[in-house]
Amino acid sequence: MTGLSGRSGRRLRLAALAWLSMVGAVGAADQLPLPPLAPLEGGTYRARDLQSGEPLWEERWTLKQEARGARSVVHLEEQGQGIRDRTMPTRWTLTMTIDLWGPAPRVSSTKEVWDLAGQPVAVEERTLEYGSGTGSLRIRDPRTGEATSRAFRVTTETVTPEFLPAMLRLLPATPDQQMQLDLVTHSGSVLGLQARIVGQERVEVPAGTYDCFKVELVPTGITGLLARVLLPKLFMWHAVAAPHIWIKFQGPAAGVGSPEIVRELTEFQATANPAG
Repeated sequence: MTGLSGRSGRRLRLAALAWLSMVGAVGAADQLPLPPLAPLEGGTYRARDLQSGEPLWEERWTLKQEARGARSVVHLEEQGQGIRDRTMPTRWTLTMTIDLWGPAPRVSSTKEVWDLAGQPVAVEERTLEYGSGTGSLRIRDPRTGEATSRAFRVTTETVTPEFLPAMLRLLPATPDQQMQLDLVTHSGSVLGLQARIVGQERVEVPAGTYDCFKVELVPTGITGLLARVLLPKLFMWHAVAAPHIWIKFQGPAAGVGSPEIVRELTEFQATANPAG
């Protein structure tokens, strides 16, 4: 693997060794960690306003592992509808490929957004290249052809919002049950986060009742200092039982001024040996 040395390389090796020891696998110590996932997972979430209880959006997702030689590639698909990133209701589809164990570790995604009349609103393309340490976000308006691009630095701690819940499944096996992450927001800016398990709670959501790890996400750095003042606290709950699926989120819907929301698991399935 190229482009990773010194301090970044040490973080990478430690994270990989923690993951390898957790699953009992044997592999090269320079591989990026892959969260504990069933071969095929799927389910639905719904989000509501914390204060009013008003429904905001619903989303269906699937995670599937594909074997490519000696490594696993994870494919994520999301389909949702409601009021989320925009003031008007929309529907969207996101496809993401997570390939961390190959010679060129990368995460790439495409999100397409339409209004409820079926007219295209936006196409968002995001790429994280862990080998070269570079990332890019490109947002295009299909109606006008106008596009904006943004580049950002990528480290072994960089994740996207869609990838974050999966990476937090590694927390129970990390030293002190905490980790430092760099979250690439939907606008392409990077927000440092310290994620740590602060306790265990029994959580009831539409999908059922789960014993959960309560995870606090604390913004770090200069931007994080401002965020801690202006934003409510962020919490996520993950099941204590492996593979530690994401059960619930509570925090701001987006940036400053956005409503505080609760996002809950409404359905979940996992298959040990998917057909095909």
